[in-house]
Amino acid sequence: MNFNHDLFRTDLAIEEQERRAGSARRLPGVRIQERIERSTKIHISTVTIDTEEGAAALQKPVGTYITLSEGTITGHTDEDIQASAIVMGHALSRLLPKHWQSLLVVGLGNSAMTADALGPATAGQLLVNRHLATGHPRTLSALTPGVMGQTGIETLEIVRGVLSEIHPDALIVVDALAARSTSRLLSTIQLSDTGICPGSGVGNHRMELSRQSLHLPVISIGIPTVIGAATIVYDLLSDMAAGLPDEKIFDSLRAMHVTPKDIDVHIKELSTLLAEGIHHVVYED
Repeated sequence: MNFNHDLFRTDLAIEEQERRAGSARRLPGVRIQERIERSTKIHISTVTIDTEEGAAALQKPVGTYITLSEGTITGHTDEDIQASAIVMGHALSRLLPKHWQSLLVVGLGNSAMTADALGPATAGQLLVNRHLATGHPRTLSALTPGVMGQTGIETLEIVRGVLSEIHPDALIVVDALAARSTSRLLSTIQLSDTGICPGSGVGNHRMELSRQSLHLPVISIGIPTVIGAATIVYDLLSDMAAGLPDEKIFDSLRAMHVTPKDIDVHIKELSTLLAEGIHHVVYED
């Protein structure tokens, strides 16, 4: 039976590249580079979409997508978190504009839902300094706009209002993502210079935050915290070589997403990692 694999969505460019390129490993208009950071064993994959043909193939905007996985990202000690944060900071520096002096970090998501709280949790751990007379050459500020169900206001509208007052050189948006593979859950960080569409991880698309909509560089940072129930069922039956049910069954599972039972512990650790990675760029680079 030929399945519509678009039922099994992912926010990770590396997963789309792996699925659509198959054994060929290459797609027109798409470049991929891979290496392993020696000290942390973190796998660093950079997918660059150069053309509209490549964007159509991966169903992602033209731009650069850096994926960090495995290695110390899966560790739980303070040393692992700090080591991973430095690698993440270096990746973030690659995407930021040259000679920047001010950043605004927007933590997307719903702090009342643990699997969606990565953005607010990260913003809450940042050492912001824009309001202080420190003399530091770089300034950092943060915003947690909540979700439309709480505020009745589109995130884009809130961010635009803030930007009209503080005028940062770049915007960083942090959000929880969805993965196609269970091995990617809570163990993969994706950074991109293409912005983000709030709510896309669970199919609740809102107005995108991007250079096109906000007229400044927008860097997105995300970690997959959920996976579709349809994906898990499909993979399990495929591994068992069992007969697959009608595609309509999978379609009915599209609105269901699964997260690990200890998600609260992971959100605390991973938000610390992301916050420390941003600190590395602001205070140490």
